[in-house]
Amino acid sequence: MKKFIKDYIKVIGITLTGLVFILASFYLIMNYNHSEEISKTIYIGENDILYQKQKNTLNQLSNNLMIYKNKKINNEAYNIMYENLLSCYNVLQRDGTFSKINPNNTYTSFEIYNLGDKFQNDVMNSCYVLNLSYLKTSDVPKEFKSIAPIIVSYIESINKNLNDSLLEIQNNSSYFYTTKITSTTIRNYLISSYKTIANSYNDFAEILLYLSDYINNGGYNG
Repeated sequence: MKKFIKDYIKVIGITLTGLVFILASFYLIMNYNHSEEISKTIYIGENDILYQKQKNTLNQLSNNLMIYKNKKINNEAYNIMYENLLSCYNVLQRDGTFSKINPNNTYTSFEIYNLGDKFQNDVMNSCYVLNLSYLKTSDVPKEFKSIAPIIVSYIESINKNLNDSLLEIQNNSSYFYTTKITSTTIRNYLISSYKTIANSYNDFAEILLYLSDYINNGGYNG
């Protein structure tokens, strides 16, 4: 009887060990498969429309700021805005931002995520919060009262879309077993996320360009 019990326990032990090995192998294969899928890349070329738009807008912004500086306009509100726009222009030229990516390269979802995270940390915090958020206060200068609500609303909309895109990239990491359908979905989401993040940079730069036109034209931007 004792021998039977020992043999029975031995069989149970071997069976459990086999089940653990099978389960571990299953998860190892799934995680490997998943890592292969989320490491899919997208190619961003030098002639990429969104990349070129960022470069062109920043060039126009730089020219506008130089024009304003040479005008030597005697208006405190406009001069403060000029300094703020100059600071924001420099932020958009930092390493890691969209204008500073290396074109003609492939980028993973992790790198695209970091591009969006850079927008939040630098553009929204270093630029908007420090230099432009005063537009949503009651103390906004009279020169900007008519356009301030529109500018603020637009920026907050840009940030919301970008946050949704970053969340989408994170959600793509929830696939534990990938098929051709989920593989295609992941890649499509990555392309979509890239476009949203790139457009966030472009739309924000367009706002800066608009404001630079506004102060150059004495409050008129028709």
